[in-house]
Amino acid sequence: MRIAALVAMAAIVLMPNLPSAADPVPMEAVFTEMGLFGHWALDCAGPPSLANPHVRIATPEPGEVEEVHEHGLEFSANRYRILSAERVGEDRLQITAIFQPGTDTSQLQTLAFQVGRGTRRTLFNQPDGAAVRVRDGVVVANGRRTPLLKKCD
Repeated sequence: MRIAALVAMAAIVLMPNLPSAADPVPMEAVFTEMGLFGHWALDCAGPPSLANPHVRIATPEPGEVEEVHEHGLEFSANRYRILSAERVGEDRLQITAIFQPGTDTSQLQTLAFQVGRGTRRTLFNQPDGAAVRVRDGVVVANGRRTPLLKKCD
């Protein structure tokens, strides 16, 4: 009995790390699976502005995912370096990201998006240790719905 237990334990310890259903899916795979890479806007032909944000999602380096939000030449771009991404429903994605990485204003944020049929909407946004900014697709500060962005490419 002891020998069988030792053999079983040795097999478990020496077994190669095989992926299991519990292993997280790599971020790039989640973004690819949900069709998120590329350019998004309310009006793809119109210039970026506060009323027409343009969002670009790309992989600047293998294994990295970055979002850049453009609101026009008079505003600095909002950058998000994605740290983790998890599909939490058929059309839902939850991410953890660093907003404005490498700057004095960088902050950890949790966001959730609804994605499908060539559209994307922010459903939730909360900086670490701060109040919720977006809840159920509505900006808490002004009561407006977040924009429904369309895939441009």
